[in-house]
Amino acid sequence: MGKNAEGTLKERLSALQAGQRRAERRRRVVMISASVVVAAGVAAAGTAFVLADRAGRSLDAVQTINVSSRVHTDKAVSYPQAPPVGGDHAPEWQNCGI
Repeated sequence: MGKNAEGTLKERLSALQAGQRRAERRRRVVMISASVVVAAGVAAAGTAFVLADRAGRSLDAVQTINVSSRVHTDKAVSYPQAPPVGGDHAPEWQNCGI
């Protein structure tokens, strides 16, 4: 092989390597861009879901209940509202079987 043939082979090899680097860089940019688009879509969908859920809620049903007594008692207690929000109660925690 002559010097001219070696130079041509090196040039072709260099050109092929440069093409491979460009293709790899292009693939990397496409993958990163696609990942960013998918992440932005998931974030937008989650935000829309949360905002839509909040829009349907209202605090009009919130009640303020005054509790006149809140002492420990061993007697049976009947609460005027469900769930109970305060008042007389047992001195120990309820045993839930644990």
